[in-house]
Amino acid sequence: MIYFPSSHLIDHIRQGKFEIFRDMIEDYDVHVVDFSYKNIDAQTAPMIAKALQGLPVRCLNLSYNRIGPEGSVELAEALQETEVEQLDLTRNEIGNAVADVVAKLKSTTVKIVNFSFNRIGAQGADLVRPMLQESGLKANLSNNLIWS
Repeated sequence: MIYFPSSHLIDHIRQGKFEIFRDMIEDYDVHVVDFSYKNIDAQTAPMIAKALQGLPVRCLNLSYNRIGPEGSVELAEALQETEVEQLDLTRNEIGNAVADVVAKLKSTTVKIVNFSFNRIGAQGADLVRPMLQESGLKANLSNNLIWS
């Protein structure tokens, strides 16, 4: 696993400069990337997925950022060209867009996703439950507003 303690690498990704990030992943044969608590926004999250295309990363932690509903959907779409199997989106303000995210994730290699603490309401949970059963995707929906 590689945890990136500074946001310097994120700045490179935001600028579309993927080479340093990709070289680190390849040189150290990294399979887990932790970008938690990096102030990643809706525009940056899909760029991270694009930087991962063709790399052996299996687990991506983007918890405790501010990706939001639109960024989460774009991220899920961008993950279609990656090998990511586990995705942590804890505390990213996704809300009821969770159904759109799951719809996109169904055509990726993602098998497990954490949606805890994302203010997902009963409506979002009702939409996503049958999609999860149909796809086999395992999702953590704990600590949301589902029962409110």
